[in-house]
Amino acid sequence: MSIVHVTVSAELDLPAAATIRTQFIPCDYENQRVVSRSTQAPSAVGTRDLEGPDGTRVSYLELPAGRSRIDSAASVRLTKPAYASRRIPTLTWDQGAALIRAIRSTGRTGDGTPVSAEEALYIATTSVPSTLVRIDDDARDLAFSTLSPGQPLILGIAEVAARVARLGLSAVDATHTMIGAMRAVGLAASYLVGVVPDRGIHTWAAVCIPGFSWFPIDPQTARPPDEGAVVLARGRDAADAPLVRCPDGGDGGASVTATVLSRPES
Repeated sequence: MSIVHVTVSAELDLPAAATIRTQFIPCDYENQRVVSRSTQAPSAVGTRDLEGPDGTRVSYLELPAGRSRIDSAASVRLTKPAYASRRIPTLTWDQGAALIRAIRSTGRTGDGTPVSAEEALYIATTSVPSTLVRIDDDARDLAFSTLSPGQPLILGIAEVAARVARLGLSAVDATHTMIGAMRAVGLAASYLVGVVPDRGIHTWAAVCIPGFSWFPIDPQTARPPDEGAVVLARGRDAADAPLVRCPDGGDGGASVTATVLSRPES
């Protein structure tokens, strides 16, 4: 267990006063819990913080026209992720897809194990097409040309990620491509954006292993994110998990930077 300190800063130049939506404070997720947080925006004339049932944290800031700066800081307690501390089930990818179908239709896994309403809803929404992740022929070709019948799910995830990594895509495009391949075979996959040591803001995917956890994979490296990575927001795709959103749907030309540093737990 360790404590990391996350800072996220953004500068915007708005043509008119607007209410800006941000997700700079990390969410409570799998192996991370926020223990302290603060946001400073000297030019803001109003702020409102909300916390969703899935652990995400959203801030609304009323900013005037012109240049504004937002600085957020949080201390996050990290534990070992489930994939590093518990044995991953040996189910095959097609068995995993069958369990996802059961959860979508009944809210329970194939053996009758109940799933929380929030998790069942999230699994359902991350196993079907979304705005930026369409289930098309390219996604199907990538998935079915990589996965073999009866292949263990965890190996299938790794092999699809390795194929995506060889495409040389940007982090966002690689993440969307990975998610599309997983959903094409009936698996649930989510889009994560966060802060990675020595890389700053980065995106990666997480694939649901029913009855176990969400397995994170960076499709640019075909490996789990580096130790110390912190999730800021999660969703179906990049459109569902923006760090900055203006009323017109854009980011207001925001320049966002972030760091994550380990420190001893007091």
